[in-house]
Amino acid sequence: SEMGVEERYRFIIMTLFRALGIRVSAEYAMIGGAIDIVIQGRKFTYVLELKLTKAGGIDKAEEQMREKHYIDPFTADPDRTAIGLAVELEATGKGILGWRRVE
Repeated sequence: SEMGVEERYRFIIMTLFRALGIRVSAEYAMIGGAIDIVIQGRKFTYVLELKLTKAGGIDKAEEQMREKHYIDPFTADPDRTAIGLAVELEATGKGILGWRRVE
């Protein structure tokens, strides 16, 4: 299923960052939705929205981040710069097709 593919990508990304000792959360709950992945390092917080190509890809991911204000809660942290990333995934599991920074 489409959701199964996205969940596998999410699991791989989270596993990599956790192995590096970096704090990472999945399905970070917000009013009106849930952020796919939040990665918090010492100086940066990365907010990732993942979308399969056939579900709208990078454009849909960016649109969702803007409409639901996914980055806003993290901009108040004086110690970390918040960076939003819209990520497009290949549906058969072959990899990340692209990403775009969302301000």
